[in-house]
Amino acid sequence: MPSEAYIVEVFSSIQGEGLTCGERQIFIRFAGCNLHCAYCDTDYARENPARCTVERTCGGDVTDAPNPVSVEHLVEIVRALNVPEGIHHSIALTGGEPLLHGEFLREFLPANRANGIRSQLETNGALPERLEQIINFVDSVSMDIKIKSSTGEEGQWETNRRFLQIAHRKPVWVKVVVSAETTTEEITRAASVVASVHPGIPLIIQPVTPNGKVHACPGPLLLCLQKAARKILHTVRVIPQLHKLLGLR
Repeated sequence: MPSEAYIVEVFSSIQGEGLTCGERQIFIRFAGCNLHCAYCDTDYARENPARCTVERTCGGDVTDAPNPVSVEHLVEIVRALNVPEGIHHSIALTGGEPLLHGEFLREFLPANRANGIRSQLETNGALPERLEQIINFVDSVSMDIKIKSSTGEEGQWETNRRFLQIAHRKPVWVKVVVSAETTTEEITRAASVVASVHPGIPLIIQPVTPNGKVHACPGPLLLCLQKAARKILHTVRVIPQLHKLLGLR
């Protein structure tokens, strides 16, 4: 029996985070998450919605579909949205946490690849066993390392390291969201986790978009955090959420 998954929304937009920042992608937002980050801007994706919002044309016609969504239906939604063919750099699997839907992804990703569309996994880096099941089917990985000062949750350093060891089989970069409360000790530890796998893996320092629970990271602190990480890693970039600046999803 084909797999099904609860999808929150499918839409075309500009990637606002990480090394593909500025690229056009088809975003597939999965429902459900295993973490509770204080800065979360997609809290609505925690629950399984009765219907999925679907963009049928780039920047235009929007409809909905009943949940859960089948592999075949999602492949068709992506194919229909990827017009003209090649306008999108890739699909972005996001959430929530897409790896909660591992069995579905094992079926969907090869079917999607058959249509010539690459895939980028956006993940919180906390489920290495789930990643192992699908790593051969994704083209790139954008992995978060969550730090307590911005998420409110304890770090999962060893889990993150094991996750990154698997992710490093494909092009991968690591993102750390930082706030006014972030310390150089936290960013140094995150950079050290990355370096323990390979010092050439890029680290993206992303200043948090304030939401009342977390506070904006001042410019001078961003410079200090980048300096600390740059002592350990070859590539450390500071990139804010571009899509927020552009008024996009």
